[in-house]
Amino acid sequence: MNSLLSAISGKFTRSLVLGTFFPVVLFLIVGLLTVQPLLPHGLPVIRTFQDLDAQWEVVALTFVAILLSGFLYNLNIPVLRFYEGYPWKGSWIAEKWRIPLYRRQFEGASALIPTLRLLRDAWKGAVGQDERYGKLQAQLNWLGQLLSLTYPHKKALLLPTRFGNVIRSSETYPHKQYEIDSILFWPRLCQVASKDTLAAADDAKSSMDFFVNCSLLSGLLAILLFVVGAATTGPAMPPASLIRWVAEAASAALCAYIFYGSAVSRAGAWGSEVRSLFDLYRWDLLKKLGYQQTPSSRDGERAVWGALTKQFLYGDPPANIGKPLPYKDPAEPRTLLTPQPADLGVAITSGVHRGGHGARRVVHRIYNGDAAHRPAVSLRLSDNPPDGTVYVWGSARIRGAVYQPPGTSPLLFEIGPLGAGADVEVEYSVLPADLRPNVH
Repeated sequence: MNSLLSAISGKFTRSLVLGTFFPVVLFLIVGLLTVQPLLPHGLPVIRTFQDLDAQWEVVALTFVAILLSGFLYNLNIPVLRFYEGYPWKGSWIAEKWRIPLYRRQFEGASALIPTLRLLRDAWKGAVGQDERYGKLQAQLNWLGQLLSLTYPHKKALLLPTRFGNVIRSSETYPHKQYEIDSILFWPRLCQVASKDTLAAADDAKSSMDFFVNCSLLSGLLAILLFVVGAATTGPAMPPASLIRWVAEAASAALCAYIFYGSAVSRAGAWGSEVRSLFDLYRWDLLKKLGYQQTPSSRDGERAVWGALTKQFLYGDPPANIGKPLPYKDPAEPRTLLTPQPADLGVAITSGVHRGGHGARRVVHRIYNGDAAHRPAVSLRLSDNPPDGTVYVWGSARIRGAVYQPPGTSPLLFEIGPLGAGADVEVEYSVLPADLRPNVH
């Protein structure tokens, strides 16, 4: 017997045991205590079970628990979608009651935030940051968190249940922040995240599954108690038994609602884990996919993830629209000469004079060899110092005259006009980066 249970438990994962097996066992125990007394004593199934030895009763119950656990575990996604409201989103209850209710709450909170901001700023200007100002700010913070953690960022995405809206808020968070499609990239993200972080997310998911399954099984138990009791009760039933039957059915229904509220809370905790996974590991995922982009702004990052989302969903764009995102952004030229007119035939020759202590003198010689002998109206030179070096302040020269570049990253030189056949030298000094002075 012990070896059988050990073999069975070895096949169970932590999430299956915590999220599914425990609710099923609880459901079977409560069902035996409440439903069995209502059934006729002569039923063959009940008589067969009662005739078993205690040890075989445990084996039978264990087998039923495992069977129901496996069935419920594989129905996890349909069950969650039912609690989110997807299967009945188009029903009368959803369209006429539930979704309009959450839409009014969403719109009310969204409209209240600008009003509170104006009131807060006006109060600060008139009175200062006193206790009332702190309360207004706390109310603003609470409304912001309510919208961020309880609702998706667009009212068109609202679902007919609190549970569904909390989960959808976490699903739409990566798209709102980074233009990442969470459903598309979630399986890939799980491959690059650390085991500890994934374990924390899995624990939060198991806790949510536990309460969802408890709510589902409590609701089924309430229905079962009502149906069996209605079919087996009659005028001869003692009032005490009738009251007990009604109380048990009502208690099961109440437990289903309470467990649902706990599932909503745990869905928020699981959503926080999902958010953190995208916050922490999206760059690792980008590198793992083979891309080397390093955007310097949120808009730049959104453009990268938006392009990747379209690539993964739809494949290569049509040739007349564009090309797939390159694996690496093309490097900007270190030295760029811009003449006016733009098609002027100018040439640039660059070199370095070495000095003492690692100093170097960078020299650019620009020659106007235009075939049509046109003069340059203006010349602009953009230059990045060699890698590992820094510009020496005040060392720039144009035609030997001191020049202060308006920008140093890159260095910008406004050279001015240059006659046909003429040349000009632009130079500056650099030092190794590790020799620059420390500024405290």
